[in-house]
Amino acid sequence: MGGSSSEIDLLVLHKNASPWLDLLYDPREVAVALEVKKHGSYAMQGRDKIKADFARLGKLGVVCAYVTFEDRESDCYRPTEEFLGVPCFALAWHEGSNGPLLPTKDGEGWEALVSFLQKAIAKKKIKTPCVTSRGALTS
Repeated sequence: MGGSSSEIDLLVLHKNASPWLDLLYDPREVAVALEVKKHGSYAMQGRDKIKADFARLGKLGVVCAYVTFEDRESDCYRPTEEFLGVPCFALAWHEGSNGPLLPTKDGEGWEALVSFLQKAIAKKKIKTPCVTSRGALTS
């Protein structure tokens, strides 16, 4: 994404968004930036990196969220909305050590994630950017 050095797992783009140099999107064209993990973050460093990346993106006006397919609810380094400052979605919890996966409660999982994405896409309206002769994006 233009203006950010952060690696982003998934960008949900507004309709008609077009990359610059087939690689970079203007932050105004991004509805949501998602950090997606299969099994949570890795220790304190992973959680802190996600927080720092989201802070940089937030300064650009990008809405962010964290999604994990499965995690341990009791993990002390589990990214939370309180710590990251953005919505966090877990789609399943591990029951015990290497135990079975249990779906998250209503309001935490798939339904909550889809509702969040729908609202974020509908809320953020963009102006069409144009590229100047020097390659700078303007509105």
